[in-house]
Amino acid sequence: MITIIIPSKGRERLKFSLYSLLTQTNADWKCIVAFDNVDQKDVDLIEDDRIKYIFLPAKHGDGNNGGGEVRNKAIQKAYTDWIGFLDDDDSFAEDYVSSFWKQRK
Repeated sequence: MITIIIPSKGRERLKFSLYSLLTQTNADWKCIVAFDNVDQKDVDLIEDDRIKYIFLPAKHGDGNNGGGEVRNKAIQKAYTDWIGFLDDDDSFAEDYVSSFWKQRK
């Protein structure tokens, strides 16, 4: 299994990124979406057992933690041998996970 980590600032395009995971030809993945200083009430979440959402408060005041910090916090919550990253404004081709596993063999 692979965990895909998506750091997010709550962009609307996040849904597009998540749909690119949900439509994979191989469902052997999990996802952690790590929101950087985003209030849960401000985002519309897609419900799927493979997707976990974490909400990280700002370290100092109203600022953001930054992409590196958010990724590191999400890595700590991943319990698979493999970790991949996807930005909240990008997407994977529908065979990304399948191709990943083919290359591992």
